[in-house]
Parts: sequence; C-alpha cells; structure tokens
Amino acid sequence: MELSLLELLTFAGVALPLGVLLLGALAFAAVPELRDQVSLNGDWPEGGTVPDYTGETFDERTYRRDVKVPASWAGKQVRLEFRQVNYVADVYVNGQHVLNHVGGWIPFSVDLTPHVQAGGSFSLEVVVKGSTDAQYVDSEGMAVWPVGTYRHDGSDSGIVDDVWLRAYGTVAIEDAFIKASFRDRTLTVDYTVTNHDTAERTVTVAGEVAPAGGGAAVKTLTGPAVTLAPGQTRTVTAVATWTDPLLWMPDSPNLYHLSSKVLDGPTVVDQETRRFGFREIWISGNQFIINGVRVNLWGDSIVRDHRRKEHLTPSAWPKHVDMLMGELNMRIIRWHQHPAADFLLDVADEKGLFMLDESALYARSIYTLDRELFMSNMRKWIADWIKAHRNHPSIIIWSAENECGWMHPGLMGHAPLTDTELLSLGHAIREHDPTRPVTYEGDGDVGDVMVDWHYPEGYEGLPRRDSRRTVSVPPVHSIYEWGRMGLAQTPRHIPDWSEGTNYGPYLYPDKPTGMGEFLACPWVQDLKPDVFWWHGTLSRGLRYTNYTNIRPFLMSWAWTDEQPDAKQNLINSFAPVALFDKDYDDLGVDPLMKGQYPEVDGGAVLERTLVLYNDEYGDTSVTVEVEIRSGSKTHAAGKVTLELPLGEHVDIPCSFQVPYVGGSQMDMVLMTHKGGVKKFEEAKRFNVTDTGKSGTSQDVVTFGGPRK
Repeated sequence: MELSLLELLTFAGVALPLGVLLLGALAFAAVPELRDQVSLNGDWPEGGTVPDYTGETFDERTYRRDVKVPASWAGKQVRLEFRQVNYVADVYVNGQHVLNHVGGWIPFSVDLTPHVQAGGSFSLEVVVKGSTDAQYVDSEGMAVWPVGTYRHDGSDSGIVDDVWLRAYGTVAIEDAFIKASFRDRTLTVDYTVTNHDTAERTVTVAGEVAPAGGGAAVKTLTGPAVTLAPGQTRTVTAVATWTDPLLWMPDSPNLYHLSSKVLDGPTVVDQETRRFGFREIWISGNQFIINGVRVNLWGDSIVRDHRRKEHLTPSAWPKHVDMLMGELNMRIIRWHQHPAADFLLDVADEKGLFMLDESALYARSIYTLDRELFMSNMRKWIADWIKAHRNHPSIIIWSAENECGWMHPGLMGHAPLTDTELLSLGHAIREHDPTRPVTYEGDGDVGDVMVDWHYPEGYEGLPRRDSRRTVSVPPVHSIYEWGRMGLAQTPRHIPDWSEGTNYGPYLYPDKPTGMGEFLACPWVQDLKPDVFWWHGTLSRGLRYTNYTNIRPFLMSWAWTDEQPDAKQNLINSFAPVALFDKDYDDLGVDPLMKGQYPEVDGGAVLERTLVLYNDEYGDTSVTVEVEIRSGSKTHAAGKVTLELPLGEHVDIPCSFQVPYVGGSQMDMVLMTHKGGVKKFEEAKRFNVTDTGKSGTSQDVVTFGGPRK
C-alpha cells in the first residue's frame, strides 16, 4: 500500500483531547452586561458602521447619530464609553464640545450627566482624526504617541471597538481588578470607588461569585466600610479564601461572574457584573507554570490587517479559534502591533486560548526623538490599556513593545530605546497588573523576567541556506542543538553584527526564553514552499531545547489548504503528545518536500533516538508505539508505557531490524496513546537498499530506558 506524503504526516485516526473536541459545541454564557447600559454599536446615519474592524485610512471623519437615555436612569450618572477610537476624538453633545481624547487603541469615557436627561434624547457627534493630526505629532510631523501601525498615514483610523451608554450610581464602582491565586487559594478584588454625591458617604462593597453558565453563588466577599468625601476616589480591597474553585485552563476554561454592589446601609446605590476565570501564572526557572502545571507555548502572531482573505470579526473569530486550537494545535496567539479588541479576548476566554496582548508601540522611524514626551505619553497610554484588559484570564503575557531596542536600530530611525527605557515600560505595566509576566518582543534580554528573540536565522533567511543576511555565524546544523550555542554568540557579542543578519540565540536557564518571530519570508518567492516546511520542522528543535514561547511568523498560510502537506507537518510539530525521530528531523525539510528519503540496508539494525512529549494538562501515563511497515505489511512492532510529567519530554533509545525489502520503501510509524486513545501518528519513510541478502527480519522494536 503506497502512502501519500500527507498520509505519512497525518494523524491517522487520532483522537483529540475532549476539551478540544467540544470547543465548537459548548454553549458559553454571553459576556454579562457590565451594568445598566445601551449598546451604540451598529450603522450610524453618518460615518458608517460602528465598530469598524476592517481598518480604514483617513485623516478625518464625522460620526453622527441620535441617542435616547432610558427613563429609568433618573438620578444616575450617565456616561458615554468608547473602547478604542483611532486616533484623536472630539465628542459633541447637542452641538456642544464635551471632550477631546488623544490616543488610539485605549478606552475613554465622557460624563454626560450635565448634558442629558433620563427619558430624553440627545444628538451625538464624534469627529475622529487619524494619526497625522497635529495633536498626535510633533512640529516635524513625527508621532509622539504609540500608533500601532506600519505607517504614519492615518491607517486603521475610526471607531474600532464597542461604544456604550452606561449608568452609574451616586457612589459608583469605577473599576474592579479581580486577582485569583492558585497557590494561596484566594480571590482578591481591588475595587475603585468614587463618590459623585455632594455629601460625604460611608459605603460597603460586597461581591458574589456564581458560575458564568448559571447557578447559585459559590463565593461571597465583602470589603471594609469606607467613608468618601464628595468627589473622592478610593481603592477598597475584598479578599476571600477559596479552596475548591473550578480552574480556568485550556481544556476546561471555567468562567465565573462577579456581581458587586455598593451598599449604603441596606440601600444598593450601584451594581455591576464582571466575568473572570480562576487562573494564576508564575515562572519557575525558565518555565511557565499555570495553576500548578508546566505549560509550553506555541502559536501564531496575528496582525489586524490585510494578509487574510477574511477579516477577523465577532462572527468569524470563534470558528478561527476552533481551527487554531482544534486543528493546528496552537496554544497562544500574540495580537501583534496593538491591543486586541474586546471580542477577541472574550472568545479566547470562553474557549481556553492563551493570548499575548501587545501594546501599540510598534517600532518604526515615525517616532519623535523627543524621548521625554514620548515616554510620558506611553506611560499614560499603558495605564488605560492594562486596566481595560487585565480581568481576561486568556491573557497570560503582556508585550510592552515590538522591536524598539538595540537589535533593530533601523526601525527606530537609528535611535532605539535603551534597555532602561524599555524596562521602564514593564514597570509601568506592573503598576496596574503585577500578576502577569512582561515580555519585550524581539529585543532579547532587557533585564526583566522574560527574554524574546526575533529572526536568529537572519531576516528573509532559512536555517540551512546562505543568503544576503547570513553573515554572522554559520547556518544552524542540528535543529536539536539550535539555541544552545551560548551567550557569547548573541548579537551583543558579535563584532560588526548588523540588524537583520543571523546569530546564535541563547536559551536562558533562569528566564523563559521565547522565539516570537522567525522564518518570516513567505513573501520571498524563491524561499517558498521551504519556509512553510521549516515553520514546523524548526519548531521541533526549539521545542526540544525548551524554548517556552514559539511563534513562526507569519502562518496565515496554514489557515488555508494552500500547502496541505506542510500544514500537516506543522500540526504534527505542535502536537501535545508527540513522538519525533531526532535523526530524521535533523535531515531538514528535503525528505518531506522533495521525497529525498534516507537510504538504509535491508537486514541492517537501526539505532534511533526518539523524543516523547507530554504537553497536555492532565495524565502522566503515555504509551509509545512503533511499527515498521512496508506497503500493507507490518514487519516489526513494539510498545512501552512511560510516566512522563506534564510539560516534560524525554529521549527514548529505539532499535529494530530493517526488513529484507530491497528496492522498496520502509515506513517507521510513530504513535502515542493515553488511556487507550491514540494521540499522535506520523510515518518516517526510508528507501531500502537491496544488498543481495534475504531472510526473515526480527519482528520486535525494542526500547531502551528514557533519558533526559
């Protein structure tokens, strides 16, 4: 039986984890209404559809509509809230200018209480200006705010996320930061409370937690009584011990609703509801631990742009998440160049997809050299960004910026941010959320808890091909040694190293080390389809070397069936319970894409080193099975069951005799099982040389003891 290349690579009858299989079928509760509110999304009579997720380019546009205020809001504070408007917004109510806001991709609000009446209507006008507006640039037209786009030309302008009309009490909850601790088994909520009354008020804030899908309260918590002067804002902290929460994990993304009230004696003066998951992330050595489980990350970086045939909208995104997790075996998505829209994070929360949320500081030479002004604006911008997104359990890493440091001087007009300046952005993030690690995409080690490299193979280069950018160190030989070449060979230590050329990346023993972008050359025609095959194959080497955050760039090709064989190789490379042949993988992509299979002699005994991974979130017992086949006949087989801790991998020596099928081909079929369920299958093909010998080969595949 002759197998196609896709059949050699495919999961033959593999059962996916239950949590993944159910992704498309589970009925998640909708995101709760934060409070009494009215959505202003939709088609506005002037300006178009709000929000616009397609990314338009303009210098100025006016949005206009009429809005009715519910009669039941009498005596309430009424606010107009925008989640993301790019890049400058002037808001008018009944023709009166009420707010000017500068800064894209972050939320802001307008207090309408003095301007509207409950039960009445008002005319709303929003004049939006692009990133070329005078308030966004210096005297030379250079950006003084993070713009989150390739160019400084008004790209991605408009109202790009939700718009709400909301009602608040006279003493109101302005914000609630929900912090879950797996290690301490506690739930802590920091409430920000403001007294909008003209008199002093003494209030208590109480919260009640219930499953997001419905049901009785499972936890309550109450903060201390607090006295607020008129106009005063204070933080009230409520803490509850919680020994048995349902954890938020990718295979079981349990969600809760926290319903909170402000009480003045027995009177409820304000109330709101927020969704959250019980999830804690921390670092141990150079590994991520999530709710006590070591978790290794691999996935994609997504740009809200124009490289996909279909824009990512609220209706399209859920099916894409199902595909990313259930078909492509991806675990984390970096929303690249600017923060994610609310709906992207909401769906990730519901389906268990990890997210890396990135700031809008995307390195380009459009930025001003007025460093003091720029950094001041960046810190203001960070505060609003982090507070808007920090209750999403799917976000496990913040990215402070992209390629603004010493490794990419040309992108910043040869005036890159220093390590100290970059690190100050991480400190600004932690002021508002100390519960997650911060990375600096593509800028190596800036002195924080994580490290991230970009393009060690050289930009627009391949691991084993010299190119105009392969000048610093020899191209990598073994993918399983890549990243272990030592600190002395990173760019800081290479004389005359230049931006975009290759280098030997360094795996830190005490910090999670990521490869956030590599092999970014699908647009270079003479490198296709090599780059697609290398996306999967080189990821195997990074995975083995214990890189903890692996994202080839860009992988939009894998969202389609443009390259089905290469896509299957990528799927296999990201399989949670995988079994790889190290020597075969070290042959590179030629056997896979060109059919240049290695030669073996009939009757010879082959010694192989397999590597087994257990990257699921439960069950440490894994069965390894190897079969030697030629056509439809199985000549030898063997299996062994091992205990392998979650997140770990081991080498397994393996040996077998090549069958006497000279002139034909032999497949070494690698399989894994858990609980009798097949998790992985991949075949490695060999050409068998006819040596003139014949006989009956041994029918057993033998295994040695696993070794680290």
